[in-house]
Amino acid sequence: MEENISILKNRSVIKIFGKDNESFLNNIFTNDINLISQNDVIPSALLSPQGKIIFDVLIFNLKNSNYDKKTIFLECDNSQIQELIKKLKLYSLRQDVFIQETSLNVLTTNQANKFKNIKLDKRFNISNFGRLYLEKEQLENVKIIKLSDNLNWYNKLKFLKCVPEGSCEIPINKIFPFEINMIFEKAVCFKKGCFIGQEVIARVKYKGKIKKNYFAFKVSSNKNIDLKSNILNKDGSEIGKIIYNVKIDDNIFGFFLLNTKFIDKNDKKLKCFNNNLCFTIY
Repeated sequence: MEENISILKNRSVIKIFGKDNESFLNNIFTNDINLISQNDVIPSALLSPQGKIIFDVLIFNLKNSNYDKKTIFLECDNSQIQELIKKLKLYSLRQDVFIQETSLNVLTTNQANKFKNIKLDKRFNISNFGRLYLEKEQLENVKIIKLSDNLNWYNKLKFLKCVPEGSCEIPINKIFPFEINMIFEKAVCFKKGCFIGQEVIARVKYKGKIKKNYFAFKVSSNKNIDLKSNILNKDGSEIGKIIYNVKIDDNIFGFFLLNTKFIDKNDKKLKCFNNNLCFTIY
């Protein structure tokens, strides 16, 4: 496997500290704060009261003398950071909690064993895949031969493993956690107690049926795909809609939301009505 390490300039980090920070975060986010370790990041989400994803985040600790050991960090999409801070401050009224943006740089690599203080990113189910969080001066002092702004390798991997992140790939207040397998399986904990939107999510988990699911796709084409395009199965039935797509090299990759009752696990070819293109799904 080719060695890659890249800076994720579209990701930012905030810190939450104060004596109530753990209980505060545990009461609003979907995952259990007590699962945080020094060795990895854990995915989580902040939902609306109706159970839809508003913010998807990665939560972690840092073993760093510059920060209190009880400080908790959240990585999120750049475009959402101010809204996330605003929302957290609203929820933290009358609690001993402080919320601040940091200057940490987010790096991702498929050679985690070569770096100290790496955080494994288990969303991808790849043993040597992780994240680094470095201050500017740390970044300048790290001797990395192939540090790159090229994210094609990382973006391809997100599609191959169906790991959407950020507001473009997970539209705000449009998607339920159970519609994205990675989030429902790895970012939601029902054992820890209540969180915002839990009743809706629990109802589906224990009594309901999941009607739609996220899938990733690849198209060998240079044509642009309309986000309003209908997704058809081999019988011509409309079964879903495109959420996001991007051109990488000579292919188009993307995510779409499909109606589960039409999905044939043995049929890996679907057609986009507007463009008559054949999709390979993951």
